[in-house]
Amino acid sequence: KQLLQYGFKENILFTRKQLENWFKSTVIADLRQNGFHNSLLKKMKIWTPYVFAMYLDVRVCPYCNRQYITTLLTEDAKTRADIDHFKPKSKYPWLALSLYNMVLSCKTCNSAFKGTSDTAWNPYTSNIAKNFRFVSDLNCEGDDVISVKINDNQDETEQYFNDFKIREVMQNHADVVKKYKQKKLAYNNEYLDSVLQNTQNLFNNKEEMKAAIFGYIPHEEDIDKVALGKLHYDLAKEFGLREGH
Repeated sequence: KQLLQYGFKENILFTRKQLENWFKSTVIADLRQNGFHNSLLKKMKIWTPYVFAMYLDVRVCPYCNRQYITTLLTEDAKTRADIDHFKPKSKYPWLALSLYNMVLSCKTCNSAFKGTSDTAWNPYTSNIAKNFRFVSDLNCEGDDVISVKINDNQDETEQYFNDFKIREVMQNHADVVKKYKQKKLAYNNEYLDSVLQNTQNLFNNKEEMKAAIFGYIPHEEDIDKVALGKLHYDLAKEFGLREGH
């Protein structure tokens, strides 16, 4: 998209000079504007995986929504997300260098789980979170403390669960369910009202206060910005804390 906006609408291949000019005038400028005032930025003259990761600025793995994948690049330390080839290079070699085929992800999802799986779900084109919701077993009567209810696109969603072992890995977060249950019992509506009254300068409304106390994300469009955002979002609805669907 950025390349097209730079004025190469009719070209498929670009000269090195054109790419360098676009890189310096667009990518580096945007990174500085977004707060990346790193001394190393001025040394960057070519596209690198670190620049790609910083430019996309994806905070949480879009596959599992469990791990932070933020980028750090300093003089003495560096780390970044894995770059997954959504369509595997072994099956689609012509997409190996396509930026549209590169997805920032955590190492677990990229290397341990997905591998060369030719999954149908793409985080760039499909919001998988809308297809299902997490549900807790409050009495822990079954083997799984956290289960899922699929609302739409059954086949695509099941493949997503299988590729990234979502059902299995979410059992590691049973403590989150326990804390919601404890807080729900400890903070009844009368107590929450009293807290809001005594902290009027801290919160704009009751919903914002509850989100801070319980640790959930009040708006669905923000669940990909924090680890376990989807789980917290769904549990908040299940426990009667969040309004809406």
